[in-house]
Amino acid sequence: MSAVRGLTLFALACTGSGAWVQHRAAATQEAAVAMLAGTRVQDDIVTTHNLTICNAYADHKPLSIYTVNNKAKLTEEPLPYKGCKLIALPMEESERIDFKLGGLSVGTFRVTGLPYVSANLLLVPYHRSNDTMSAAFASHMFSSSDERAQVAVVDAYSGSEAGAVKIQQARSRHQRQSAALKSGASVKVNAGSYLLGLDDASGRQIKTAALEAADHGRYVVMRVGSESDGHAQELVVSSASGNEGTAAARSGSFRAGLGIFAAAAAAAASLAAAAA
Repeated sequence: MSAVRGLTLFALACTGSGAWVQHRAAATQEAAVAMLAGTRVQDDIVTTHNLTICNAYADHKPLSIYTVNNKAKLTEEPLPYKGCKLIALPMEESERIDFKLGGLSVGTFRVTGLPYVSANLLLVPYHRSNDTMSAAFASHMFSSSDERAQVAVVDAYSGSEAGAVKIQQARSRHQRQSAALKSGASVKVNAGSYLLGLDDASGRQIKTAALEAADHGRYVVMRVGSESDGHAQELVVSSASGNEGTAAARSGSFRAGLGIFAAAAAAAASLAAAAA
């Protein structure tokens, strides 16, 4: 695989600003796990954060989303599969976010280690495995210290099929060179036009999606699907400002818009914790 010429990719570390944290959660148990290193936190501080929720839970039914502590419904309508929604959400330590499928809770995400100031957060529920309805969660905090576009990469596919996500600049076919996007990473790219592809085990490209990256933009790239539920693996690209379940989120048709959040995080922190 050749490096993408002119494309700057930065994998973020597992602690500190923009750190990527991935957890699993059972539907009936909750356990707070602090995953932050050196982050100042304080109980009883309620701060409004910009939380993007992307539904990678492969099912024909949408997910209803609630806060347990305040018993508030976070979306007017349930969030459909492959949909992303940006929510301005006041949160405090140990807030719990519950995800329900047709009235049945499939998983609860518990938050710890929130920064003092508003942050740009991402939360992705998806199937834990083929033989359970319980949800797993991927969580991330976008960095506020860089003007380049940021892309969070999530592998939310549940099944036996292999798949690899690659990115390349949208040039002529003879000049295209690609780089792999590793799941569980957040990368920074220069503003410009990109083509993302999903390759199968033999290296054959089976899905594509376009991305128009802008400076300060926040984007989400997800490999989704569930073998047991008959949902083939797909590639979803979305602005972190949300696509709200529109057809634009489907692979091969999406051109992500500018995803600029209203508030920036001034502290290095991650959204972390889940029920295990």
